Amino acid sequence: MNMLQQTRENNNKYIWRLVVLTQGESPRKPPIPPSAIKWKNSGILYTFWFLDEEEAEKWRSYFASEKDFLVFWFLKEKRKQ
Repeated sequence: MNMLQQTRENNNKYIWRLVVLTQGESPRKPPIPPSAIKWKNSGILYTFWFLDEEEAEKWRSYFASEKDFLVFWFLKEKRKQ
């Protein structure tokens, strides 16, 4: 089973959220919500924020093509059966 198939299978069982870490300034920065967590360390601005499933799907290709982002998926909660 490849990673994409496994991800789709897991998405049927779980609710996922996306955490995005931005590092530095990007010319194509997505809108950062007011709830984003920001801090600066050694002159680098780091920002974390969360996307729901629908927003994550919309931004998936954007984040894949943007080298200034590090993207982390994490398990939020098990979907109710």
